[in-house]
Amino acid sequence: MLENLLRKKVVPASIKFNFLLDENVSNNLKKFLISDGHDVVSVQDLNKRGAKNSELMKLASVKNRILISYDKDFFYFKH
Repeated sequence: MLENLLRKKVVPASIKFNFLLDENVSNNLKKFLISDGHDVVSVQDLNKRGAKNSELMKLASVKNRILISYDKDFFYFKH
């Protein structure tokens, strides 16, 4: 069953995620994720505006959150 869901790229409605949004992510995405039932916190909510990528990665890991960012340099980031 999981294989079929992955193949169809469908996530069951009962699965909810915890996200951490970087400051460059739009408020519209935040609103959408919240309306879909996900737990969403932004860098601004945590007063971490301007934080280094390494700090955001650590924060997301400690808080068990998926980090969403439009920073291109995360592609090259090694922790």
